[in-house]
Amino acid sequence: MPSQIYLIRHGIATWPAWPGPDSDRPLTAEGARRMEAAAAGLARRGLAPDVVLHSPLLRARMTAEILATHLDRLGALHAHPALAPGFDVENLQEILIEFGEVTTVMCVAHNPDLGEIVMRLSRQPVMFKEGTLAALARKASDRFKLAWQATAEDLASDAPL
Repeated sequence: MPSQIYLIRHGIATWPAWPGPDSDRPLTAEGARRMEAAAAGLARRGLAPDVVLHSPLLRARMTAEILATHLDRLGALHAHPALAPGFDVENLQEILIEFGEVTTVMCVAHNPDLGEIVMRLSRQPVMFKEGTLAALARKASDRFKLAWQATAEDLASDAPL
């Protein structure tokens, strides 16, 4: 069972003028640029999740692809339907069981789901603005603590997390 979970909200996406389906909203140029910088910062810190999962929505896939590229984890990149909007603790538990052989899992998903999951698992609030990452560490079989949190800007910097 994974002992480390990285939950990250997708980068800034086109809104509110997007004319198509919500599932097809892409990252903006600024959103992609910020995620590139954040992913580069994570790579400099040596972050290497065993698996990178993402919601089937385009903005989450684009974010996950940026992260996986910088973290040299493209072979570990997978879409997962449970990460679509409505993702909850029960879905996360199913993912942890499904990927029980790995140590670290990164999940790219949506708000408000991520904030609700972190609050329920750790009892610590996290404001998931676009590109925010929360690292959860297992402390018991079904309990986690919030190890650290960082915005995309924090991740891009060289400051300690």
